[in-house]
Amino acid sequence: MAPERRPLVVHADARPGSELRDERLALDPLGCEVIATTAEDEDGLIANLREADVVLVSAAQITRRVLESLPRCRAVVRYGIGVDNVDLPAATRAGILVTNVPDYCVDEVSDHALALLLALARQVVMADRAVRGGAWDVVAHSGIRRLRGQTVGLLGFGKIARAVAARATQQESLRPD
Repeated sequence: MAPERRPLVVHADARPGSELRDERLALDPLGCEVIATTAEDEDGLIANLREADVVLVSAAQITRRVLESLPRCRAVVRYGIGVDNVDLPAATRAGILVTNVPDYCVDEVSDHALALLLALARQVVMADRAVRGGAWDVVAHSGIRRLRGQTVGLLGFGKIARAVAARATQQESLRPD
């Protein structure tokens, strides 16, 4: 009697050198084999994913052609909030479940958005370039406005924008009375 095949979980577009530690930690107890692959195009994805029971994907395009070439696949798990890089109608026709991670990188992206907003408002890049160039000009940087009392405009109000708003309003609680 042949040994039972372990479920194969394949990361479609892992970063080179990725060890998939978190994925292995979660999936090893379930008896899954986890491998990392990279591919630049549909043909590469098809070759790498052909035997997968579950596909993990970040940005690779999981097209109809790719999905139709995965006879064993039962699920595609998208690292991210959206699933716009997966052909949902084709996955549905193939009986493949598509999931995402609804809170993926919300903190990281909102922190970065706020850092960029503050850098822009405080002219950090321009001032850094001036200092590195040996030409600090106090007059040129005197137009930097105070942030207190300013209004931040956010387009959309999804999880990331709400997190940015929460971080921006927390600044008020930090000021001394």
